[in-house]
Amino acid sequence: MGHRRREAFAGTRVVHVTCRIMEELPSLRNPATVAMLFIYLLRGCEREGFRIEEFSVQGNHITMLCEVDSKEALSRAMNGILCGMAHGAHARDQGSFLPLTVAIARPRGASGRSQR
Repeated sequence: MGHRRREAFAGTRVVHVTCRIMEELPSLRNPATVAMLFIYLLRGCEREGFRIEEFSVQGNHITMLCEVDSKEALSRAMNGILCGMAHGAHARDQGSFLPLTVAIARPRGASGRSQR
């Protein structure tokens, strides 16, 4: 499934990211899977031009609020995080963590600028 091209932007922006897993996989909410996901989210939570502010692991998807400086930084960070999760899932014999969709949107009410 394709996705819309991300718009270019300058400066820090808050984005909402949703990563859905394949339908035939078991829930992400079992303790071993949550622990593995937590490790990879912590490893990737702060990179140059990217930071995960909040995340939530649901049954069939993970949602994140991230601060990003560019679409390239977002792309590099998500690629690294998702590859790590896929590697961790294969290493634990839990099947494949291949997202059906990675949806990225600006949260409602977000100014798009960091308020630090």
